[in-house]
Amino acid sequence: MKKSALKVFKFRLNNLDWNRAIILLISIGLSVLSCIIDGDIIYRLPFVFSSMLCLILFYYGKKIWIYVFSAVLLLKVLYVLYPFYIIFSFQLFIINFNGLALILLVIHLNLNEILIKDLLGNSDKARKDNFQSRVERFEFKYRYKSKKQLNEVVDNKDVMAKEAIQAASNLIDKFDRR
Repeated sequence: MKKSALKVFKFRLNNLDWNRAIILLISIGLSVLSCIIDGDIIYRLPFVFSSMLCLILFYYGKKIWIYVFSAVLLLKVLYVLYPFYIIFSFQLFIINFNGLALILLVIHLNLNEILIKDLLGNSDKARKDNFQSRVERFEFKYRYKSKKQLNEVVDNKDVMAKEAIQAASNLIDKFDRR
């Protein structure tokens, strides 16, 4: 049974962890607002396009979006990319830093702690703990879903993240034990 593209789109949107991408959405909004206010659209296009690419990667569940967006924000912190219209900067020795982009980068890294753990060389135990914590987050998110809805999550293996499928399976097992 082939699902319609609209149904798959809605299903993906409902099951995304939007808290992890809030800084991405704020950055896109700030860039668009900066384009509208000062009209320097050409200079801000690289950041807007790379942010939109990250949003697409996030939608499809590709974790590379975290790394790409972190790199893009770092370029914005160092003024390699054109700054936001709101400029809050400071200088350390001879290097100028964009303060607003730095704040966004710190919050982004905090919300996506998997990036830091992967860069520092995660052990197998830490990876399993990280996987288990994400499964528990999905279990909390799915706690009020019916058994039929949980089965839909399990059946959409090509759409859903492994953690979401595992969480749905765990909750189905709990339903069966009752």
